[in-house]
Amino acid sequence: MRLDKENIFFEKTAAELVDGVLGDIIAMGGGDSINPMWLYVGPKLESGSVVLTLETADDEAFSEAVALGSFTLDDNAPVRAKVPLGVKEYLRIKASDSSTPTNATADKIVAALAVDVDFK
Repeated sequence: MRLDKENIFFEKTAAELVDGVLGDIIAMGGGDSINPMWLYVGPKLESGSVVLTLETADDEAFSEAVALGSFTLDDNAPVRAKVPLGVKEYLRIKASDSSTPTNATADKIVAALAVDVDFK
């Protein structure tokens, strides 16, 4: 899996993934006539969990945000999911419903769009 810096929502420690934390906004151009991207959030947590909601909107202010899906990052596995159809001009990711996520390693949690993900 290769990550493009322009397609990274955030790189944060597990402790920073608290309710209401937003990632960077990614301009997508709108429309579904693209090769579907993957949402990757990882590595997995050592304990706890956090729900991440992928949102889309026509404007950068997200005045009429639409949730495309919610994904739970926990100690089972990283999040690897196809971005659903319905993407508008902009995408962002929002953390909510966290239950003390921890990751003892120095690794940061990365949330990004990728063309493919390594399923090893």
